[in-house]
Amino acid sequence: MGKRRKEEKGKEKEEKEEKEGEEEERKKKRREEEEEEGEKKEERREEGKKVKKKKRRGKGRKGKR
Repeated sequence: MGKRRKEEKGKEKEEKEEKEGEEEERKKKRREEEEEEGEKKEERREEGKKVKKKKRRGKGRKGKR
């Protein structure tokens, strides 16, 4: 393996780690938001008000066929 290939592999590895870190942050943030929404919904239920169901995400056109 040449010097150039090692450098490329190192860059690829760094990019992959950075991408995974960003993805993990997004998931964590999303989880926190969902928890907050859940708490809000619980409060509304306790008050006796109706709670709207959340639409599912990520299916796209696949779910409509």
